[in-house]
Amino acid sequence: MKYSTERFSSHDCQHRLAKHAAWQNNACAWRVSHPPTIRNTHHTMTTRNLTAAAAQADQADYFTRVNWHIKAATDRARQAKADIDSVLAEAKAKLEGVRGREGEQRLAAQRIQRLEVIAAAADQHLKEIDAHAQKYATSLSPDNAPISHDEAKGFWMDAVRISLQVSMLHEDAREA
Repeated sequence: MKYSTERFSSHDCQHRLAKHAAWQNNACAWRVSHPPTIRNTHHTMTTRNLTAAAAQADQADYFTRVNWHIKAATDRARQAKADIDSVLAEAKAKLEGVRGREGEQRLAAQRIQRLEVIAAAADQHLKEIDAHAQKYATSLSPDNAPISHDEAKGFWMDAVRISLQVSMLHEDAREA
């Protein structure tokens, strides 16, 4: 629906008001026929109850979200590494297909060498991201002093950075 600066006729306004009133009546009827149950009473929580639990919930929620982001970055890095390995396997299969053709064979062998270097770098990054994830999990242990939000964010950003490096290696492998 396009909006313009034209004025609506009184008939248009009355029609819109009637539609809105009908919608409100339907919404009120639904609320009456569907009273709050245990499932949706969280909307009626008092401010006192909410503030009492908020500090603990926010802390736990933040570190849970950071943990999720670290795991997601690790998963993305693993997927990119698997894709690099797939590209390397395809290149090796192609090398077998060009046996006897010297020029193509040399180019395929050079590509495989580049891909092996990329795969080795990706392996190193995976070890690094696994170490970060393990270090973060260890830092959350009750035996250790609690970490700050900034420290947790540092783990998160490092995991994302490493994941992006592996993704860039994947792009390089596809172009190699």
